[in-house]
Amino acid sequence: MLAKAPDVKYNPKKNSSYRPDIDGLRALAILSVIIYHAFPDSLPGGFSGVDIFFVISGYLIFSIILRGLQTDSFSFAKFYAHRVKRIFPALSIVVLSTYLIGWVVLLPDEFSLLGKHIFAGMSFYENFLLRSESGYFDISSEFKPLMHLWSLAIEEQFYLLFPLIAWIAWRTRTSLILALLALTTISFSLNITGIEKNIVKTFFMPQTRVWELLSGAILAFFILRKNSTSHSPSQRNPTTLQQTFSLTKHIDVLKNTSSLLGLFLIFFNFIFLRETYLFPGWWALISVFGSTLIIFAGPSAWANRTLLSAKPMIFIGAISYPLYLWHWPILTFSKILQPHAPSILSGAICIITSFALSWLTYQFLEKPIRFGSATWIKTASLCIVASFLGAAGYVTYKKDGINTRAIVEKNPMTKPTLLTQSFEIRGCGLNDEETKEFSFCSTDSRGNAKFALIGDSKAAALLPGIFSHENPNGYWKIIGGNGRLGPTVPVISSAGIYQPYQTLAHLTLKAIANDSKLEVVAIATSTRALFQLDNDYSIEKLPASENKNAALEGLDTMVSEIIKTGKKVVLVIDNPTLPDPKKCVPRVTSLHVLDLMLGLNKQTPCSISYDKQMELSAAYRDVIYSIESRHRGSVRVFDTLDILCDAATRICGSVIDGRLVYGFTDHISVYSSIRVAEKLIPIIENFSKETLISKNPL
Repeated sequence: MLAKAPDVKYNPKKNSSYRPDIDGLRALAILSVIIYHAFPDSLPGGFSGVDIFFVISGYLIFSIILRGLQTDSFSFAKFYAHRVKRIFPALSIVVLSTYLIGWVVLLPDEFSLLGKHIFAGMSFYENFLLRSESGYFDISSEFKPLMHLWSLAIEEQFYLLFPLIAWIAWRTRTSLILALLALTTISFSLNITGIEKNIVKTFFMPQTRVWELLSGAILAFFILRKNSTSHSPSQRNPTTLQQTFSLTKHIDVLKNTSSLLGLFLIFFNFIFLRETYLFPGWWALISVFGSTLIIFAGPSAWANRTLLSAKPMIFIGAISYPLYLWHWPILTFSKILQPHAPSILSGAICIITSFALSWLTYQFLEKPIRFGSATWIKTASLCIVASFLGAAGYVTYKKDGINTRAIVEKNPMTKPTLLTQSFEIRGCGLNDEETKEFSFCSTDSRGNAKFALIGDSKAAALLPGIFSHENPNGYWKIIGGNGRLGPTVPVISSAGIYQPYQTLAHLTLKAIANDSKLEVVAIATSTRALFQLDNDYSIEKLPASENKNAALEGLDTMVSEIIKTGKKVVLVIDNPTLPDPKKCVPRVTSLHVLDLMLGLNKQTPCSISYDKQMELSAAYRDVIYSIESRHRGSVRVFDTLDILCDAATRICGSVIDGRLVYGFTDHISVYSSIRVAEKLIPIIENFSKETLISKNPL
């Protein structure tokens, strides 16, 4: 999201192009986003405010470009210098502050992830990074302080290419409006056709979102042409006063209707849109059309001049860019550090803090830099600062979150388990393009694989233990995790709930079938993926799930197809599902006063009793053991419960032997992965020998 605050207070004599109602529309957009992020249930469709920003940005940016082209004054150097002075000051101070706070309060894996997103944010490819990360193996977005920079990345990608396209079209006398319409149609078509196939890609990719900015650009084209025509000298036929008044009256009615209808469409999405709907898709068109109607209505429309041009709305619109940048890191740190779910009071404090910091940023950083003397030194300095921040993020990511920080020593339980060795190398028997679809498509560097591990993020969580095993009687390959198409759920089914996973499932099966050296395939998948549950901290909804038959048949089909290729299968029972471990163990920051304020170091370990876990997972276990009974001799079940739970107390907790059982959300830690691998690998090796005996009887 990036929409420019006004350079000065609205005064037609000083700035005839400034429209206070657009500032008000910007305020409406940022308020909806903030309310949604702080209190999601209060405004479930508030995230569509970003689409309003896209339209505003497309309108304003193309207005600047088109005026420059019409007067032959457009300069790429000046355009991008203005973009740097507009974007970098607030972005740099927010990213720097986020990094410094992260240094004090974030644990190594969290700080490493922050570094990765700082580099992506300052390089304006955050949307591509989020697309690659999304899925079951991904840390929840609420723990990513800079994930909101995805929309800024899309706008910057638009700013990078669109001016050149417009300039070429203008110089070659190609119809600008036809070019705009063609690009908009293509982008919108990709959005509609892609939403059913891959919602994550459609949400984050520029080619499926740029139609929203181009809609604003098309509007700018017609408004500027209308203004140009209305001010051009022409012979005017005399008309009666009554005719002139009648025409003006009809125009006013049209403007007022356009503005009110636009507001109705925007609020319709705010209220009725849900994050579970296929978005952007057709739903985004409602917000985009509503925004264009409001801008089209002009500053004289009743709603625009009375509601959107009210002083409070103009003020919020003026600070909307720094407000967008500040609010999400503040809310994120609040969620990370509070032992329990943030309260209404906590959310309100975060919003107030965001407003205060945004005003300070606008008043003492943005205005002096943007509206002071225009020098190349200012632009170059901003680029150097941005580059430095990006480099700092990259180093932090590569250094695994810098384990020499004080906070690491103060939280020994959360200290990561370091592997002394790993024999994993990229490649699993697929071609280069197919390999790119998987986050993990790896094999052992020491020799041909005899065993394979497939599945979603639960399979990926087992990877460290398997590939660090010193003396296996057979090497491994892994196919799965999450890639550009999402998680690799090992289900082959025509059921609608599993359609997003079919491409990866069939590619996985292809890799297994084509490798004649494989003897045993281990399958690990999350209960929530198999039954399509809607959270990652509990399986309380599993007993009431209606997806048991679909899960059984889909997983059984995958198993049957693998068996047809002459291989045996081991089904790995999923681990107990608990809240994120960092909410379940004592954690402190580097600042004692902050610990006292937030009540840190008082968290109690999360747990579930062995018997309760068995009760809740009964349907899941029935599916697993039913498949084993269908394929006697070809399928075995490996249960992780006795490894991950305390046998003496019959408690499955977040800590065992003083070490974290889980790494993040409900995924086991590296430490647990090693413990599971120590039991799993010998069982599979012995199962393989049984297979060889059955194939080659003495």
